[in-house]
Amino acid sequence: RVVFFALQALAAKDPVKPFVNNAILMGGAVGRTDTEAWGSATSAVSGDIYNCYSNRDLVLRFLYQAANLGRSKPAGIGPVKGCPESLKNMDFSDLIESHNDWKPNLAHVLTRLGVA
Repeated sequence: RVVFFALQALAAKDPVKPFVNNAILMGGAVGRTDTEAWGSATSAVSGDIYNCYSNRDLVLRFLYQAANLGRSKPAGIGPVKGCPESLKNMDFSDLIESHNDWKPNLAHVLTRLGVA
C-alpha cells in the first residue's frame, strides 16, 4: 500500500520523469479497479510494476473488503485490468495460502519474477 501511494506521489511530482526502475507489490491492499490511479503509479516507473496476488488471501478477501464496505476489490487477490503493459499481473495462488506467506516466500517470488 505504501509503495503504491509513494509511486502516485512521485508521478504527481514530475509526470515526465520516472523515479523508480521497477516495483513489486505483494498482496497489495489497494484497489485494483481504479485504472487512473494505476496509470499514475506506472508513470513513476521506468520499467515494470509487478502486481503479485493470491486469490487464497482471506485477509484481503474479507477484512480489506469489509473495511472498505465492499467498495474496493484489492489488487492482492486478483489482476488489475485495463492498465499499461508495464503492469504485470502475477498469480501466486499456488504458492501463497495466506496474507502472511509473502515474507517467508520472498525468495521464491523473486525467483519466479526473474529478479533474484
